[in-house]
Formats: sequence, C-alpha cells, structure tokens
Amino acid sequence: MKNIAYYLWRFPVLSETFIQRELSALQEMSSFSVRVIADRPDALAGNDPQLQKFSKNTHYLLPANKALLLRRVAEYFCLRPWAILKLFIMLRTHRYQSTKSLREDIRIFLKTIYLAGELKDRDIDHLHAPWADVNSFVGMLAARLNKITFSLQARAHELHRHSSAFALKEKFTAAKFVITNTKYNIRHVKNCLQEKEWKKINQIYNGVPLETFRSLANSFQAIQEEAPLQQLPDSVFRILVVGRLIEQKGHHHILNACRKLADNGFQIQCDIIGGPELPLYEDYYKNLLHQHKYLELDNIVNFHGALSFQKVMEAYGKSDLFVLPCVLADDGSRDIIPNAVIEAMAMKLPVISTTVTGVPEIVDHGINGLLVPPADVDGLVKAISQLIKNANLRQQFGEAARKKVEKRFNIQNNIKSYVEVFGQ
Repeated sequence: MKNIAYYLWRFPVLSETFIQRELSALQEMSSFSVRVIADRPDALAGNDPQLQKFSKNTHYLLPANKALLLRRVAEYFCLRPWAILKLFIMLRTHRYQSTKSLREDIRIFLKTIYLAGELKDRDIDHLHAPWADVNSFVGMLAARLNKITFSLQARAHELHRHSSAFALKEKFTAAKFVITNTKYNIRHVKNCLQEKEWKKINQIYNGVPLETFRSLANSFQAIQEEAPLQQLPDSVFRILVVGRLIEQKGHHHILNACRKLADNGFQIQCDIIGGPELPLYEDYYKNLLHQHKYLELDNIVNFHGALSFQKVMEAYGKSDLFVLPCVLADDGSRDIIPNAVIEAMAMKLPVISTTVTGVPEIVDHGINGLLVPPADVDGLVKAISQLIKNANLRQQFGEAARKKVEKRFNIQNNIKSYVEVFGQ
C-alpha cells in the first residue's frame, strides 16, 4: 500500500474546511494510506467539535523533541553527508520566505531534517503539501533527503501575496505533479514552469459534501446548537457575509453598501461571520471597526467573529442573501475560489460577489447569482436592491446555484481526480 503524507503549517484550521473535506474523502475513497503531519494545531480548532477528530489523527512536529532532533541530524550526516551539505547550501542560496538570515536558515535546516526523520519512521512514499508556502519548500527538501516523490497544491495567498510567493519555480519544478483549484491559477503556475512541464499541472475544484448540505438545507432544526443569529421580523431582509476579516474579502465595501441601503429606506440586517487575521491584517481590522462606528451601523451590521461549522450552516439557513465583495488586496492577496460562496450556493442561497479571480468560475452572472466589479459600492447596492425587491429571482438563483454546485463542486466527484493523480 502506498503511504502518503500531507504536510502543512497548521491543521486543522477553522476556516479551511476544504482541506478537511478533501482529506476525509481521500481517506475514504482511496486504496492508499493518507496521514497528516503539521507543525501545530490552529488555536481555534479546539472550539469546534468536528475539528477535534482531525487533531487526534494528526502528528505534530512542534514542540520538537530536542534529543530526537540531535539523533536525526547525526544519522543523516552519517548516511548522506553530501545530501546534508547540499541541503544547507540550498537554504543559504535561496529566498524561500520573506525573512532571510543565517539563523532562519539554520532553523529551517533543522526542521527539514526533523520532518525527514518523521517521514522515514512512518514509511512515507510520497509527500504532498496542500499549500505552496514555505512549508512546501521544507517538504520538498525533506522528500529529496529521503529520496521520495513530492507534490503540492497552489491555492491562493502563497501564489499571489508578495510576502509569500517565494521559490515557486523551484517547488513546482521539483514536484511530481501540481494541483491548483481554478482555471484562473493555471496561468500563474505555468509562468513558473517550462512549457514541457505544463503537463504536470492538474486543475481540480474544491468540493463540498452534498448530502451534508442537503440534509441541513431541508432541516435546520437538526442542529442543536444555540442559534448564532437573533430572530428578526419578516420585514427585515437578512444579508450574510462569511469570511475572515481580511482585505481581499472586501468587508469595507459591504459596510458602505449597508449604509446606503439603510439610507435608501431598506430594512436590512447584515451578519458578518469571521475573525480577524492578526497580526497580518491588524490595521485592516481596526479600520473596519472604526468604519462601522463612523457609519453608525450598530443596529444594521453585526460582527459575530469566528463560529463553528454548524453555526455557520445555521446562519446560511436563516439568511435571505449571501454577499462576498472580493477585491485584490494591496499586498497582492486575493480570494481565488471562496469556499463560503460555494457553501452558500449549496444551501440554495442567492449570492452576490465580484468579477475577480476564480469567482466567475463559481457564479454565473444572471443565472445563479450576480457579479459586480470589485470595489464598486454603487454596483453592489444596486445588485442587493434588485434581489431584495424580487423574491422570485432570489428563489430562481438559489435553485440554479444548488445545481451548479452539484455539477462542478461535488466532493465525491472531484476527489476521484485526486485519487487518480496520487495513484500515478
């Protein structure tokens, strides 16, 4: 049996349900063993009962066992001294992340050897990095040290954010295969490879478990947790936004839109689910809170913070419209294929988003939702107003949205492509 290891920085992460679903489906449908190795668990993972099972089945590298680390360094020096020397030279001569120093190179050098030892102890035949970030660089080097194959997936920030997009050419070239989740990303991956290597690129969409979403869509009473959203009169139109409080999600535009909608006489309630990403977007988070206060949105827009998956699902069921006004952030970050949009569509919610990145691969304008130009607040207000006034159109979009998810984003279908690629 082939033994595959997924290696990433933090796992499980509350906002990365797509990776959890991918792993669950892969473990269920494939004939090979799939294990997870991560540096640490996410701080919020313990708050979600569904994530705890993933934590129990994940091997964590940190805090490292110092005695074991020294033993592994000695073993690899004895067994493959030339490979160890080349590893250190590789780290000294390549910029693999935003911070670069001799001390950091030594830390990554030791981390690579420690990971290689873990892979060897578990008889891992193939290492896969589900993010093309610095950990995929470590994974690439550890796989090379053990003479096993390596692959990675390019998703979002690690491909586009200025502070994360390092050593992409080296990682993509070394990979046996590369997975990316949108057609939008293919051009960026190709730019890092020679044309003769383009055949190693595999485009596979994220997926959702349709049966789970269908049962929740039909019976929200099945969820026993306390409802995260307060009950509202039927006359109040409820807008839902789900996404971390980071610039590329465009929360600042929905705040401006809500102020204009209220000023135009619409009775609305906007619920924003998602926590801040600190310290990277601390200034953005502070500016959002200031904007919320300045626009006097206390009775119109509520921030709920990060919530468990079940509470998010119930919020979908209590809402009339889902909105995510994605933009390109100043640091290059962008939402490539926002999972929350797919989830909302699976719940038969009409959606409004923007014409950036891979969003048009999810939402077909005028068929299962509406798309507006990024940062176009007036366009956003117009689109929301249109759907507030037209209940029949909302229902039509919702039904079509569910059909689109069933056709393109069914995890049971999409995971077959993963099984085929890993089985090569």
